[in-house]
Amino acid sequence: NQQSEIKCSLVKKSLDHNPQFEALSYAWGAVGSEKDIIVNNVTIPVRRNLWDALFHLRKSEARHLWIDAVCIDQANTAERNHQVQQMSAIDIRIGSYRCEPFGTGSMFICMVDHE
Repeated sequence: NQQSEIKCSLVKKSLDHNPQFEALSYAWGAVGSEKDIIVNNVTIPVRRNLWDALFHLRKSEARHLWIDAVCIDQANTAERNHQVQQMSAIDIRIGSYRCEPFGTGSMFICMVDHE
C-alpha cells in the first residue's frame, strides 16, 4: 500500500568491474511533494514521483538501480560535479531501454539496462 516503507541500500561499485544495474530515468517532479525513503537506515526525502516509481518497481528480489537523486550527494557540489561527469560513462555502457506505463495518463517509467 501507499503507506509502506521503501528501504534501500547504497553499494559502491566501480564501472571498471562492469557492474550490472538499471538506471532510472525520470523527471524530478514538483518541490513540496516529498516522501521519505530509507537508505542505509537513514531517512531521506525524495520527490513524490520518484517514491511512486520505486513503489511501482519494487519486487521481492533485490535489484541494483542507479538513481541520481539517491546515489549522488546533492548537497556536496564536488561529488555532484564528479558524478555528472561519470554519467556519460554510464550512458556509453547502456545495453537497452525499456519503459513501463505508470500511474494515470501518459506517464512512463524508463529503465536502462546496463549490460
